[in-house]
Amino acid sequence: MQAVARRGPTHDEQFALAQQALGFVTWIWDGVGDRAQYFGDLSPLLGLPAGSHSGRYADYKKSLHPDDVQASEHTLLECIIGARPEYRTEERVVWPDGTVRWLETYGRGAYGPDGRATRLSGVVRDVTERKRLEEAKNRSEEKFSKAFHACPDYMVISRLADGRFLDVNPEFTRVAGYLAEDVIGHNGEEIGIWKHPADLALFRETLRTKGEVRDMVTEFICKNGSVITCKIASAVAEMSGEAVSITIARDLTGLERAQQRSAQSERKFRAVFETSPEPVSITRLRDSRILELNDACARLIGLPRETLIGSPTADLAAYADPVERGRVMKMLAEEGEVGNHMTRRVRPDGTLIDLLESCKTIELEGETCVVWSWRDVTAIRQVERTLEELNSSLEQRVRDRTAALEAANRELDSFSHSVSHDLRAPLFQIGGFATLLRKDRDSCLSSEALRFLERIENGADQMGQLLERLLEFSSAGRAALRRGPVDMQALVGEVLMMLRGPESARAEIRVADLPQVRGDATLLRQVWQNLLSNALKFSRHAQLPKIEIGAERRDGAAEFYVCDNGAGFDMQQAGKLFGVFERLHSAEEFEGTGAGLSIVKRIVERHGGRITATSEPGRGACLRFTLPE
Repeated sequence: MQAVARRGPTHDEQFALAQQALGFVTWIWDGVGDRAQYFGDLSPLLGLPAGSHSGRYADYKKSLHPDDVQASEHTLLECIIGARPEYRTEERVVWPDGTVRWLETYGRGAYGPDGRATRLSGVVRDVTERKRLEEAKNRSEEKFSKAFHACPDYMVISRLADGRFLDVNPEFTRVAGYLAEDVIGHNGEEIGIWKHPADLALFRETLRTKGEVRDMVTEFICKNGSVITCKIASAVAEMSGEAVSITIARDLTGLERAQQRSAQSERKFRAVFETSPEPVSITRLRDSRILELNDACARLIGLPRETLIGSPTADLAAYADPVERGRVMKMLAEEGEVGNHMTRRVRPDGTLIDLLESCKTIELEGETCVVWSWRDVTAIRQVERTLEELNSSLEQRVRDRTAALEAANRELDSFSHSVSHDLRAPLFQIGGFATLLRKDRDSCLSSEALRFLERIENGADQMGQLLERLLEFSSAGRAALRRGPVDMQALVGEVLMMLRGPESARAEIRVADLPQVRGDATLLRQVWQNLLSNALKFSRHAQLPKIEIGAERRDGAAEFYVCDNGAGFDMQQAGKLFGVFERLHSAEEFEGTGAGLSIVKRIVERHGGRITATSEPGRGACLRFTLPE
C-alpha cells in the first residue's frame, strides 16, 4: 500500500499564521465601493465572532468609539483624495461586551492622474497594551514631577557622567538662592556650592561604586555666601536613556532654627493662652479631664481655676442637650477639629449660656488632647433672635432681588447668544442691502451717498470679522484639550496647502524637520494657520518673500519657529503683540482684526508652552513657541 505524502502549509497559510501570531491583519481596497479585502480575520480585533466582519468600512465604523468616528472618516477621506499619502490612525473600538480596545491602522495609497486613490493597502493591529503602558508611564512621570516640585527638601537631578545639573526643584532655589538657569548645565565645581571638595569627591565615588549615598552630612555655600549644613541622600537612576543621580538634601541649619522658633512659639502660645480674653482650655481626650485652662475660661464656668484642673468637663459645664455632646465628639473624631459650632451649655449654678465652640485635637507628650475655645454669644443670640423676627420681611425682599438677578443673568445669556449668533445675521443684512443699494443702477444716489454706502459695507464686514475672531478667542479657552500624538510636519504641510494662493506662490518657503508632539491636533492646526497666514501677509511687500519654518529641542521641550523677512515691528511695542484686537500696523497697510496671535498664545499656554517674538522694523519677525514633547 503506497503512503500518501502530507501536504505542508501553503505560502498564504504560512503568512496567515504569522499574522495571527504577531496580532495584525492586512487589507487592500481597490478604490471601488467601501469593502476592503482582508488577509487574516479582523473580527477578533473587533470582539466579533470569527469570520463575521463583512469587510465594509460602514460596518467597521459601527465598532468605533463615538468620539473617534469623525477623525477616522476625515483621515480616510484625505487619503482617498490625495491630501495625505498615508493612512495612519490610532482609534478605539468598543467590543459588544463594552470592552474598549485600541487599534492602529497604517496604509499607503496608489493614485491616478486625477490625484485620487486607485488602491489603498495596509495593516491593522491591536495596540491596547502599548497604549496602557504609555498611559502608565505618563502617570508615573507625572507623579514623579509632582513629587519633585512639591518636595519640602531640595532635590537635584544631575548627569552621572559629569555631574552637571539637569533640573532643580523650587526648594533648592529657596534654600541655596540659585535660580534654575544659574545652575542647569553646570556642575558642583563650576558653581562652587560644595564647601569641602573632599566631600564632593567622596559623594561621587560612593555613587559610582555603590549606586547610592545615604545620610551624608556636608556643608554647602549658598549664592549669598552663607553656609548651611545639610544631610543628603542620592541614588542612581536612568532618565531618557541616560544615567543620572537624584539627590535630596535636608537643611539641618533650618531644622535648628525651626527648633528655636518652636521654643519661641511655645512661649508666645503660653503668653497668648494666659492673657486671652476668650475662654480656652486643654483636655485629655480619653477621659475628658481638664489639663489646663485660662482665667477667662474659669470666669465663664464660674468656679476658681484651681478647682477646675483635673475635673471632667461634663461635670462643670454640661451640654444643655446631652445628645449634642455625642455629635460634637463624633465630628472631632472624624475631622480632627470642630469650628464655630453653636451650642448651649449649663453652668454649675444652672444658668444657660450660648457659646460659639471650636476644638481641635493635638498631641502633647504622646497624649491625644483637645484644645477648646469658646466665645460667649448669649447676648448676641438674644439680639439675633430679635433680628430674625424683624428680618422676616427682608428675606422676602432678598428673594425678590434674587429672582430679579436671575432674570438679569438670563438676559445676559441671551445677549451673549445674540453676540455669537443673532448679531451676525443683521450685520450680513446691513452689508448686503448696502451693497445692493450701491450697485443699483436705477438709483439716483449721489457720489457722496455711494461713498457712505461703501463705508457701511466696510464697517459691517469689519465688525463681522471682529465677532468671528472674538468667538474663536473664546473657543480657544473653553474647548477641551484632546491630547494625542501630532505629526507637526504633516500638519504644517496641510496648512500650507490650505493657504495656497498668489502670496504663497511667490514666497520662498523652507520647512525643516519638525518633531512629533503630544497635543490637540485641531487647536495646533489653528496655531500654524494663524502664524503662517501672518507670515505670508506681512511679507507680501518684500521683493522676494522668504519664510522659514523649523524646530529645536530645548530643555525637554520642542521649540518651533516661523520667521519671515516682512514688515516687522518695533520691539518696544512687543507688549501689545499678543493682546486681543491689538494691532501694530494700520488697517490700510495690512488687513486683519489683531486677534490671531492672542488666539495662538491662549492655545500654546493651554498646552503648557509659551510663545515669544523678536523683530526689527522692515527686517521681518520671528515667532517662537514651545510645546512639551
